[in-house]
Amino acid sequence: MLSREEDVALQHIQRQMAEYVSQFITPISEVLDHDHGRAAGTGNYLQIAGECYLLTNDHVACKMAQGGIAHLPQRDQAYHRLIQPAMGFAFPIDVGITHVSSETWRGATQRALPVDQLDERFNPAAGELMFVCGYPGFARRGITEEEIRYPRETQFGMLTIPAVPILTTAVNDPHHQPAIYDPNAHFLVRYEGVAHRPGEGVRETPDARGFSGSLVWDTKFFAVGDEDWTPDMARVCGIVHRWNDELGVLMATRIEVVRETILSAIRHEAAYLNWISRGRPYWDSLPDWLKAEHDIPRLVP
Repeated sequence: MLSREEDVALQHIQRQMAEYVSQFITPISEVLDHDHGRAAGTGNYLQIAGECYLLTNDHVACKMAQGGIAHLPQRDQAYHRLIQPAMGFAFPIDVGITHVSSETWRGATQRALPVDQLDERFNPAAGELMFVCGYPGFARRGITEEEIRYPRETQFGMLTIPAVPILTTAVNDPHHQPAIYDPNAHFLVRYEGVAHRPGEGVRETPDARGFSGSLVWDTKFFAVGDEDWTPDMARVCGIVHRWNDELGVLMATRIEVVRETILSAIRHEAAYLNWISRGRPYWDSLPDWLKAEHDIPRLVP
């Protein structure tokens, strides 16, 4: 049981992190047809070399090849269907990224997170507070295996999906590691069926499907010290891609793997555009890749 002082402190941290992070994220909906959508996951706007990109999981982005996916750059407005093809990297990385067109981004109320706010590597302080904010795609949890879980959908209107902020900690217990867990690529954070919610006591947690693509933030609260801490000191340390309800964990890809993946994707995009500008010569792509490596030695905002 938390003391009143600890409870107040957690409320303060969670509220500040939620306010800070909410400006960079978007619900992602699967396009069913012109008038229908279904909650599909969480996306994150990133600023890379002055351009805006949408970062999520590969298993979310791959829905573009089916009916398509859409995002919400302007609150209380219509979803925008993604036009640019996504660059996907399958599990165990499970990262998908796509360019957001300038036409779509013009007038956006959301902001693009500068890519230098991604930590260089996953290395939180001992016992550090971690933060996740995403869009659960199901309205409620299933109590039994036989119970149907209804996904959030819309018909002739807005698809309203509330963001859910979570303050949690990393899990290092081997007994909580799923069989597909790779310690070189992944880490785990706690997400159990019930949780202490600041100011509300113990309550059931939302169905975690839809958190796919949510960033995990190392708050740096203990690393910095509570008197000097502000939410803009937090850094992204990974991206969620799996939920294990039985073990009570979310599995995420480590940020060093995510950074390497994003850099590779940006270089591939630059190489392709350079190949286009050269007239699309057959069997001659190496000069384009070498130029991309030279022009993009690292990730910059």
